[in-house]
Amino acid sequence: MGERRSDAKRRRILDAAFEHFLARGVAATSLEQVAETAGVSRQTIYAHFGGDSTTGGAKDTLFVAMVEDQVGRDDDEPHPLVATIPWTDDLERDLATYAHHHLTLVMTPELIRLRRTILGEAERFPLLAATWFDQGPRRSIEMFADWFETLDDRGVLRAPEPMLAAETFNWLVLSTPLNEAMSLPDATTSRDLTRYADEAVRVFLAAYRS
Repeated sequence: MGERRSDAKRRRILDAAFEHFLARGVAATSLEQVAETAGVSRQTIYAHFGGDSTTGGAKDTLFVAMVEDQVGRDDDEPHPLVATIPWTDDLERDLATYAHHHLTLVMTPELIRLRRTILGEAERFPLLAATWFDQGPRRSIEMFADWFETLDDRGVLRAPEPMLAAETFNWLVLSTPLNEAMSLPDATTSRDLTRYADEAVRVFLAAYRS
């Protein structure tokens, strides 16, 4: 029972840290704010994440734990097209559907704020930023490369360098909406996302389709 209570407190602390770090940034967030939102004491945060009122240290450890917790979450089932796109009989349709899904997911407001926060702290936490990149952008690009390698083998695409094709595709889909969102919150509507996804696929296939 005590272990479950401790786990529940840790969960509340991480959720509160996510809320405050993303809204205010690490430097402007105090442990008192996190503790109040989580319904715990500062000492409880120290007990879970190290440091004390004299030496400090708990806030940085908490930030690292919060990012690792978010990166490690895998709540969503893979999109059905992940497995079927390499064998599709209508590549333009299926690639556009997935491009819209991918863009919508990346543009989730919470993920945009998390991205801003991680990039803002990348110089202080380079390994953490690298972990985020490996588990997020790099994993998507490697999945696209696997698709395009199979589609090249099938003669559907001309993609002798699947990784380069994957990086190109990812950039075409994300570039303008993501760049705007990183600087201009709420700048892109759902209708805009569909338009960007469709155009990205059109341009990609114009270059790569056999």
